Amino acid sequence: MKEIYTLLNEVNTNIDSYDAESLTEEEKRKLFKNIRGTIGKGQGNRRHSRRYAGTAACAAVLILFAGIITYNDTAYAAAKNVAWKIGEFLGIENNLQDYTTVVGTSKRDKGYTVTLNEVILDKDQLIVSASVRSDEKFSESSGTETADVYVNGKQVSVAGGGVSRQIDSYTRESVMDYELENVDTSGKLNIEIIYSSMWRGEEKTKGNWNFQFETDGEKLAADTKHFALDQSFKLPNGSGVVLTEYTSNNLGQKIYFKLQNWDYVQDPMYDLKLEGTDNLGNQVEFDLSYMKGREKRGRLNISSVCEGIGEGAEYLTLKLYAVEMPEKSGRMSNDFTVLGESFIVPLTEK
Repeated sequence: MKEIYTLLNEVNTNIDSYDAESLTEEEKRKLFKNIRGTIGKGQGNRRHSRRYAGTAACAAVLILFAGIITYNDTAYAAAKNVAWKIGEFLGIENNLQDYTTVVGTSKRDKGYTVTLNEVILDKDQLIVSASVRSDEKFSESSGTETADVYVNGKQVSVAGGGVSRQIDSYTRESVMDYELENVDTSGKLNIEIIYSSMWRGEEKTKGNWNFQFETDGEKLAADTKHFALDQSFKLPNGSGVVLTEYTSNNLGQKIYFKLQNWDYVQDPMYDLKLEGTDNLGNQVEFDLSYMKGREKRGRLNISSVCEGIGEGAEYLTLKLYAVEMPEKSGRMSNDFTVLGESFIVPLTEK
């Protein structure tokens, strides 16, 4: 079977024995906890941009193979002691009010109060800001709650990642990004977010923290720009990578890709990234955010630790890089190899 690995260095998680089926809730929590232990490592030389001063955060990273879920937690620096707003978490200066559904409701059960702060629906992603208040003190090892997302009664969340912080001994907050499959998110939808358990260290408490509301991605979808791409590259094993589309909206930029002549069972897996500049000289980086092996497709999201695309920029000049993931360890190599020549991504209509 194809094994999966986190994309952080110095992560040693015991995932080699997992079968290619959905992890149990406890397995997901333990994997998430192990990854959390590496927060901040290896980031000292990365420069945070002016745009994200005081609130910089790396994009959440996840990989999905045959239903296996991996959670990757990243550092979030100097956050204010208030309920997280999604725009603040993402370091976005644009006004997201038109795209945000403020839920602001709380559910209490078994000594825990969960508050769903706000959500944004962006095509195949649901971004959720939530808070948890406990009657008893949390330990430093307390993890981050994850939920199942239902649309019109059908479970559609297949993977997710995000960040959390502890506000005080009794309160923690998180912003999670859930990947949605097989659902049209352009119109109004009935959403149900279900938290079924809370964790304090190794102690699990089952309960019922269910939220139902309506939201839609119509306005954000209408304001999203799409640019077709057709850039082909060859991976070190001979398989192909084709960049197919660039999208941009007030939440950020994404580049979609597909794989050719690649077998997720037999062929090695690669971490991918795009690096370059816009025509104004700003440094730009896209990191691997999502990949579905069986369908041979994935997405790279713009990184929040780069300068970002400048206002009024007309095009990007990028290079694609790849590094093979390890077969027996979660420790990632940083020996990326450039694939092919640089290419141009237009940012304006011709």
